[in-house]
Amino acid sequence: MIVKAYIKKARSGVIKEFTGISDPYDVPDKADIVINTAEHSIEQEVDMIIHRLQALGYV
Repeated sequence: MIVKAYIKKARSGVIKEFTGISDPYDVPDKADIVINTAEHSIEQEVDMIIHRLQALGYV
């Protein structure tokens, strides 16, 4: 898988400033949408994402 290749390169130092590996992940102060699959099904979360993207004018 391509993602695993990127992570391997980031861990070995080939890719610099890789979020979550060599560059910290900053939690946003105010996210446009929060996904919590412990409270909703994947299908419900996907619907919420699509509706939010539509409301923001991306879809």
